Amino acid sequence: MNGRSQLQLLDMSYNLLSGGLTNCWMHWKSLVFVSLGGNKLTGKIPPSVSLLSNLKVLLLNKNNLSGGIPLSLKNCQKLEILDVGENKLSGFLPDWRMRTAKILRLRSNQLSGNVPLQTCQLASLTILDFADNKISGSLPACLQNMTAMTFPNSYNGVHYFFVRIRDFTYEMRGYVVVHIKGRASRYVENSKLLHSVDLSRNNMSGKIPPEIFSLTGLQHLNLSHNQFEGNMPNEIRNMKTLESLDLASNQFSGEIPQDMAELSFLEVLNLSFNSFTGKIPTGTQFQGFDSQSFMGDPRLCGAPLPKNCSDKEDHAEPVETSDGQEDEFLSCFYIGIGVGFATAFWGVCIAIFFNKNFRHSYFRFLYRMQDKLEMVVLEMNRFH
Repeated sequence: MNGRSQLQLLDMSYNLLSGGLTNCWMHWKSLVFVSLGGNKLTGKIPPSVSLLSNLKVLLLNKNNLSGGIPLSLKNCQKLEILDVGENKLSGFLPDWRMRTAKILRLRSNQLSGNVPLQTCQLASLTILDFADNKISGSLPACLQNMTAMTFPNSYNGVHYFFVRIRDFTYEMRGYVVVHIKGRASRYVENSKLLHSVDLSRNNMSGKIPPEIFSLTGLQHLNLSHNQFEGNMPNEIRNMKTLESLDLASNQFSGEIPQDMAELSFLEVLNLSFNSFTGKIPTGTQFQGFDSQSFMGDPRLCGAPLPKNCSDKEDHAEPVETSDGQEDEFLSCFYIGIGVGFATAFWGVCIAIFFNKNFRHSYFRFLYRMQDKLEMVVLEMNRFH
């Protein structure tokens, strides 16, 4: 190409394309929409992609791409959707400052490192999917700055693009595959109102900062299969629009906040395989879930679990009875007698061995006792 191309839409997704992506994207600067997902492409993402200054949508998902995500992609100042999920990408999560980004889907790669603080500056972000990687560290409290997720049913505006070609206008409808409610779904129309955060299946740890529950427009939150710990913050009651919550296979402890029963839109709940304790909150919403939502938490009780919170073994503290106290006293008494006898015995033996006068006196005492015993025996024989 000579750089004069006016091509705006390139969609070659879900074919059998193989090989690498050539580093010639500087000749296609008019591109707005690029979809190459669902192929067998290999190699690295070429750095010249970052020269597409008009690019709004880049879909490279479901390929065999490797290497890191080019940091130079931050130069695509109009980029709104980036989907590079289901590849073999590695390296650290990029610290982008793309203010126009509304969907970041990097799931099912081999990306590592912490969630960059720059992610918090993506105020327009409505879908954040970093699931199934090797991400570590804690959850940044500044995620509350993703203000687009604080407004319920806010339109993200990323799914309709218009390409004007001479005498007619072509309407492009972008879509994104989102994993929510335990399954992958392809969203077109409804995704323009979707608000989701998925950080599941990573190596993240620490406590959940209460600030994240300021994202009051969030509909789907998945933090499962990590190493998060601590109590569930009461601020979760602020997420009135939450439809699915998955915290399974972590190390959460303490009681489940009673206010969670007020999340009236909650359809999917998974708190299994943690260390939650106490009674499951009462309310129509919670009792509507089955026991699988709470399995693997042996210290939970109440419906829908078969374990009744009124059972004595659930709350009874072990009380030490008087019989137990007496047995403990006798044990200590007998031990004291044994120790005293052993001490006296060895004390006498040592004195006999090292003190000549004491040794002679001791044996004279034994001889006298022997004589007295003999006299007693003779007297008893006389009476018989």
